[in-house]
Amino acid sequence: AICNAAADMIAGKGFILEEADNLTSYVKAKKLIARANRKGDTLHDVFKKAAFDLQLQGAYALQVIWSKDRRSIVEIYHQPVEQVRAGVYNEEGERDYYYISTDWSQYRKAEYKPEPIKAFNPADNKDEPVQLIYNGLYSPGIDAYFTPDYIGALNWILTDNMISEYFYNLVSNNFSPTFWINFNNGVPSERERNHIERKINEKFTSPDAAGRVLLTFSDDKNTAPDLQAIQLSNADKQYKELAEQCTQNILTGHRLSSPMLIGIKTSGQLGGRAELMDAYELYFNAQIKPKQD
Repeated sequence: AICNAAADMIAGKGFILEEADNLTSYVKAKKLIARANRKGDTLHDVFKKAAFDLQLQGAYALQVIWSKDRRSIVEIYHQPVEQVRAGVYNEEGERDYYYISTDWSQYRKAEYKPEPIKAFNPADNKDEPVQLIYNGLYSPGIDAYFTPDYIGALNWILTDNMISEYFYNLVSNNFSPTFWINFNNGVPSERERNHIERKINEKFTSPDAAGRVLLTFSDDKNTAPDLQAIQLSNADKQYKELAEQCTQNILTGHRLSSPMLIGIKTSGQLGGRAELMDAYELYFNAQIKPKQD
């Protein structure tokens, strides 16, 4: 929701073209705004997708196609930024090419073979009219790629997702309790104990394992493992507090001074119009306008 709202703000409501003395250039620009490519996307459609990539992943990419005389851009396509990889630097310290694959995890397969694309350079477009604009937010210590500005809150985002998965699986498994397992058939060697512990952890200690059924096997009742349900004290309060911390830290990571900007109502907060407008102006100037520029 935060990324969607921010992307809408960054993209705005469209493009306004001021009238120019050069009628030919004005008409070409007007047509490009109304129909940016052969897919039928408007220029606003393309930039809205790029704005979402910028907010979500910290970078964006656009494919541009030059006219036959190489003097103007006739088409602009949104390029999913996760499909882009950077080429090596040339002697001047600039990148001449990028590479695109729809699935980099299978790039060795013929259908996913990376295709080179010329880096955007109006002065060098004679032989390669299809070029790529690739840019993003400044990321210290990272050379070729970019990171989103909420990266400091990434662990909280992952925690919030894991809490959601845990409760989903807990409900799906009828709120089965967590168990303490005690084997009563002797103490195995340290290697065997580590193996048993690792196997149990792999199967049962994850959000997906919430409330799963545990199967045990024994020769008779005397050697059966002892299972004791573990009830977490004040679990409701702990999860509520954790959820509130996740929400607050995620909002802070996105520099949202007021959760009401994305429709989250805070108890005890009146949320007057003046307060909301102040919060919007602060968020817009700190987070949106720099990305628009």
